[in-house]
Order: sequence, then structure tokens, then C-alpha cells
Amino acid sequence: MGCCFQILNALTVLLLKSHAPVLQEAEKTGKTIELANRLVGGLASENVRWAESVENFKRQEQTLPGDVLLITAFISYVGCFTKSYRLDLMDNYWMPILKVRLRTETSLERQTSLFRVFKNEN
Repeated sequence: MGCCFQILNALTVLLLKSHAPVLQEAEKTGKTIELANRLVGGLASENVRWAESVENFKRQEQTLPGDVLLITAFISYVGCFTKSYRLDLMDNYWMPILKVRLRTETSLERQTSLFRVFKNEN
């Protein structure tokens, strides 16, 4: 009986030694799958962010001509002044007017009011 027990113990040890690499490989594969799932989850959240960015770019595309017109008008108007005077004009006069108007108006109203600002009608 002791002999069978020793053989059984030896077979168990041999079996555990032969399965050790397989268990290590299974653990390594499990970690790889976990990392892959985290990556896919991260990319899914990026998809939401990318979709929001696309919508934001579409909105910006509608106002781009007016934005360019505004910037070029400002640059051509204040280009001959000193830097300190240009900054004063921008920060204390133009930006407060534009912030109020751009916050409350639609795109067409915005463009019309910007033309009034340039013509100095208000």
C-alpha cells in the first residue's frame, strides 16, 4: 500500500509540474484578454468623444466665414496701433460686446449684428 501511495504522490507531482507551464500560459492569456477588454472599452468612450467633436466641427463650419471676417477686420483696424492699445481695445471694448451678442443671437442675426458693429451703428 505504501508503494502505491508513493507512486500516486510521484504521479501527482509530475502532473503538477507538467501543468505548471499550461497554467502560467492560461494566466498570461487571461491578463492579455483583460487588457484587450480595457482597450476596447476605452476606444468605445473615445467614439463618443469623437462623435461630439464632429458635431462641434460642423457647428464651427457654419460660423467660420464670419469668424474669419471678424478676425481680419480686427487685424486691419488695429494693426497700426501699439500692442498695448490693441490689447486694450480687444479686452475692454470688442470682447464684451461680442460676448453679449454672440451668446444670445442665431447665426444670421450674429452676422448682421457684427456688420453693425463694424459700421459703428450701435
